[in-house]
Amino acid sequence: MRRVFASRHPDWSLRTAASAAEAVQLLEEEAADVVVTDLALGGVDGVELLGVVLERWPGTLRIVFTGHGTGPEVVRAAAVAHQVVPKGTETCALFGAIEGALERSDLIVDRAMRGWVLACHELPSGPSLWPQLERALQEPKTTAADLAALIERDPAVTARVLQLASSAYFNVSRRPSSVTQATQWIGVNNLRGLVLSVELARLFSRVPTTLDVERLAMNGFRVGSLAMAMLPDGPDAQRALMGGILHDLGLLVRGMRCPEALLADMDTSAQTGTPLQHVERTMRGFTHAEAGAALLGLWGIDERVVSIVRDHHQLPRGSTEHLTDAGAVYLADLLIAEADEGSPNPRLDVDASWLGVEDQMPRWRRLAAPPAEEVRQERAQLQAAAR
Repeated sequence: MRRVFASRHPDWSLRTAASAAEAVQLLEEEAADVVVTDLALGGVDGVELLGVVLERWPGTLRIVFTGHGTGPEVVRAAAVAHQVVPKGTETCALFGAIEGALERSDLIVDRAMRGWVLACHELPSGPSLWPQLERALQEPKTTAADLAALIERDPAVTARVLQLASSAYFNVSRRPSSVTQATQWIGVNNLRGLVLSVELARLFSRVPTTLDVERLAMNGFRVGSLAMAMLPDGPDAQRALMGGILHDLGLLVRGMRCPEALLADMDTSAQTGTPLQHVERTMRGFTHAEAGAALLGLWGIDERVVSIVRDHHQLPRGSTEHLTDAGAVYLADLLIAEADEGSPNPRLDVDASWLGVEDQMPRWRRLAAPPAEEVRQERAQLQAAAR
């Protein structure tokens, strides 16, 4: 392996350790850009080692390269690793994981965002999903499709499922084109292990008060569902669904890593009427869209989905012969916001005209209307507040 590394990347400095303790000692002497470990180590397993790396060197990329792990062990590893690569595959799979992770991390030029994203391994989930997943997991006949329908309502769990399904351990040649496909590749039992391993109940207690995570999750599901409805059945529609569900994932990243700064930016946005992404660009040098896309990129998610998340605040440029997945998510995000605010957004009609879909806007506006139950609850809250 050392010879292969030297021939392919003579500029890389490679250090090896026979145990977790030796690996920690080497890192104490000099930090590394990437740590690659097996699951089976003497004394301390690879997951525990990566946990130490995450805590002490959060800016280090973490990759598991193993031939000893079973499905549940790989699920556990995915909680602290950016990539999981199986031994027995072509050596290029490991090189591809390392090169890709380094390339994507190099694109994160802002040091603050780089630290947040590389250290991020836990994301909060909305509290209403956990009981539903628990009930579904207790049913012996629950299928991957059944679980996918629940998972798609939560951006944090969706991101984790896609991360694991995108790893070389489960499929070397392709990345999943839908959440249902991802659950099928992983398998129901491994999916159960994944949901339990991220300990959603524990995460709920750590959700920052900065964010209404449940509302954020519902918004992502509505944006994704509307974007998918705008397109013909096929890969573009599935990518639009995933991109819509995950479009505000960066808010979870910021909320977990630095909630005070996010709250300050939200307050500034509300007080000045300036879009949040513009406040973030001015105050932090990056946006939540870029932070979410950076994390998804490190996890090996479909590059098209990553670009949809990164650019969802920007009107897609280029050909207008047909609406793209990125264009659908862009419009769906604005349509949902318009519907929730209850006032027309003139910009929407201009953008729809440029994209050549102005004739579809009346139908899409009807689809964007908030769910009746949500409207009823909000009205009840307003009436109670008025009394």
